[in-house]
Amino acid sequence: MGRNNFQGTIPFELGRLQNLRFFQISGNNLSGEVPPSIYNISSLLFLSLSANRIYGKIPQDIGFTLPNLLYLHVGGNQFTGHLPVSLSNASGLRDMFFGYCNFTGTMPTNLGSLKGLKLLTVPVNQLETDEAEGFSFLTSLTNCSNLQILELGSNRFKGALPASLANFSTSLQWLGVGANQISGSIPEGIKNLIGLTSLRIFMNSITGEIPEGIGKLERLEEIYLSDNRISGAVPETIGNITKLRRLFLFANNLSGNIPPSLGKCKKLEVLHLFGNNLTGFIPKEVVSLSTTLSFRLAQNSLIGSLPMEVGNMINLVELDVSNNRLSGEIPSTFSKCIMLVALGLGDNLFGGRISQSLSTLRSLNYLDLSRNKLSGQIPAYLQNFTLLQSLNLSYNDLEGEVPHEGVFKNVSAFSIVENRKLCGGIVILGLPTCEVQVKPKSGTPIAIKIAIPVISCSVLLAFLLGCLCRKKRFESSPSTMFPVDESVAESITIGNGEIKECLVAVLTIGVSCSMESPVERMDMRDVVAELSRIRTKTFPR
Repeated sequence: MGRNNFQGTIPFELGRLQNLRFFQISGNNLSGEVPPSIYNISSLLFLSLSANRIYGKIPQDIGFTLPNLLYLHVGGNQFTGHLPVSLSNASGLRDMFFGYCNFTGTMPTNLGSLKGLKLLTVPVNQLETDEAEGFSFLTSLTNCSNLQILELGSNRFKGALPASLANFSTSLQWLGVGANQISGSIPEGIKNLIGLTSLRIFMNSITGEIPEGIGKLERLEEIYLSDNRISGAVPETIGNITKLRRLFLFANNLSGNIPPSLGKCKKLEVLHLFGNNLTGFIPKEVVSLSTTLSFRLAQNSLIGSLPMEVGNMINLVELDVSNNRLSGEIPSTFSKCIMLVALGLGDNLFGGRISQSLSTLRSLNYLDLSRNKLSGQIPAYLQNFTLLQSLNLSYNDLEGEVPHEGVFKNVSAFSIVENRKLCGGIVILGLPTCEVQVKPKSGTPIAIKIAIPVISCSVLLAFLLGCLCRKKRFESSPSTMFPVDESVAESITIGNGEIKECLVAVLTIGVSCSMESPVERMDMRDVVAELSRIRTKTFPR
């Protein structure tokens, strides 16, 4: 009867089904308390009440009234009270789920007698450790040689993890104690848990270093050690965990270099090392993994350039290396990372122009290039990124006009402060108006357009003056030298027909040489031939 959207309370009449073996009502909208008669159906093997709105307490004698239970799922409700100590009497129990309720008190210390137990999950409750007994219940559970999943996260467990943790069977695949108040270091003996696929000790107060022996856990797919006080280096041996998919070490006190050996983790999808004290360069081996989806190294002290191999991360969705001391130019190979949704390069020393390679990243929702040494203009392509909701270009040395469209229309969606050479943009920015630059209508530069008629007229005028001077020398006495300007003016004024005809012909050539279109412009060989003809006609020898 699971997942049928049943409402109301559980009918007490169901308790009369004394031969009932399976009672499955999970995933409905049932409320109220469980009728006591249900807990008296001794034939029950499977009892699942999870994911409803049921409240009340689990009877302390449930292990005696339901001795044949194999599966007990009550999580995702509003149960309160303590976990029954009598559970150990249901010796066949294999699977227990008490998570996401309001259970209090301590964990029973006799659960180790459940030899067939495979799954025990009690996350998100208010369970705690006894000051005297501490994690003795963990020591007891090491006797459950078939235990595969142990999830104790998001409770109030205190104290150090016991050394007996190393005694868990190699059958243990999942160990979760995250979001508690656990202190001390990670036991060295954890290297013995070679069956682990998921290790979750995040959000505690763990100190010390990550054991080198962690590299022996070659089946691990997930390591969650974030939000602790772990110090020392990231072990090189993690590179031996070739099945690793997710590595969360952020918000610790880790130091030293990022081990290049991580490049051997060819299935790595998530690498989060931000919020530590890591130094040195970003290894090219680490940014060469095509499987990586999320890559976050922000808030460290990394130096050098962002390797060009970043372009190999073709499935990358998120990259954040902000708040480091990275330098050089933004890699052109970013053009291959077309799946990127978030890109954070802020608070570094990146220089040069904003790379044209970013123009292919049309899925970007978040782009932070602030607090660098970037120069040049804001690329116009950014206004075409229809999914971009947050753009930060502040504290750089950008210049020129701010675009008006796309993200640049919403002043709350972008920041360009402290770029003192910018102009234009939407009015609310209060930037100075950009200077208008006159552009020629055609492709011919203005300088060439001016030079052609000037040079042409100068050459033709020199030709004309030379011819006139030559004629005057023949008509004047040797003592009248260089009355050129007056002779020209006089010749034109008195209506000398030959001079007029010559002048008109020469000016016609000058106009033809000044035409804007090369097709309409007079060929230079024709110019020479025409000038020669004019000279011969006007000044015959």
